[in-house]
Amino acid sequence: MTVSSPNVNPDVELTVPVRESNLADEFECTATGKSQEEWFVKSLWIYPVKSCHGIELQQSRLVATGLEYDRQYTFAEWKTDPKTNEQRWIFITQRQYPLMARIKTEIKTTAAGKVVVSVGYPTKSALGGWFGRPLEHMATFDVPLDSDEEQFKTYPLEDVRIWKEVVPAYNLASLIPPGLPTFLGVKNRLALFRMPPSKPRSVYRCAPTEAELGYQPNTAFADAYPLHIINMSSVRELNGRLENSIPELSCVRFRSNIIVSGPAPFQEDDWKIIKLGENTIYTSCRTARCNLPNVDQETGEKHPSEPAKTMRSYRCIDPGTRLNACMGMQAVPAVQDGLIKVGDPITVLTTGEHFYIEQ
Repeated sequence: MTVSSPNVNPDVELTVPVRESNLADEFECTATGKSQEEWFVKSLWIYPVKSCHGIELQQSRLVATGLEYDRQYTFAEWKTDPKTNEQRWIFITQRQYPLMARIKTEIKTTAAGKVVVSVGYPTKSALGGWFGRPLEHMATFDVPLDSDEEQFKTYPLEDVRIWKEVVPAYNLASLIPPGLPTFLGVKNRLALFRMPPSKPRSVYRCAPTEAELGYQPNTAFADAYPLHIINMSSVRELNGRLENSIPELSCVRFRSNIIVSGPAPFQEDDWKIIKLGENTIYTSCRTARCNLPNVDQETGEKHPSEPAKTMRSYRCIDPGTRLNACMGMQAVPAVQDGLIKVGDPITVLTTGEHFYIEQ
């Protein structure tokens, strides 16, 4: 199935942050479904630096690697690789360092017209505030975000492990302020890697093939697939089982790119091909969840067991990953250049069975 790209005007700013969150009313949503005419894209998110705080968008350019600018960077630490017993760079996430949730990112355009991401983390001021207490403020540094690869060639190209893959990427460790490892609690050397724009990671497993799609599916530093979709009513249904432990479970904890509103809880489980506005999307497989949703994305505090424990009690539904709870869908865009907007209608083109293929 080859799909032509929607008409995208290159002179229009495509990736636009929100002024006010479209999730302000998320806890008013109920765990019920609506007619398909009322299904729509509720919220869009990108995470320019993997596992750091996200940026909510009103609209986004849709590219082969997912939403534009998503997960182009990852932090990594220099440590012993348990698979080879050798020292190497290995990616890190909130699974090990939950305070990464408090690292804020912001997209900016320089006076020279270059797109950068400003990375900020909390630090204490030496000057005391009330009652002599240190004042907390954000220390920031900028790294390039646009796809002009020439600007990265002054940085070393080194191997970094992400899950089972070892990939070459540009190491921008020289730009990391010395206070950031201390804030996170990282005791090893810390680096920040940028995926080469010309050499993204190829995606296989449950993704459509190059012959089906017309191009090889790929991603930067996303865990496995270019896009992640979650259904708001599914989160609300889960939240109804967690009233004593997490009274308000935000959709943001699941770090999806696309949050949809309208379908009944878990109706997305058997989607195969859908349309979001004009964009055809292959929903390739379910998302097998780890414990990362246990981290509050505002505070960086990690709950000792929830929602992971409750999800495992009733959401181990995929025959390919019997021991893991599933929540949300992994997806691949059918086009390499499109535009997706909050409010876009959702159309389900095909449904069917899924079988998760492990990494």
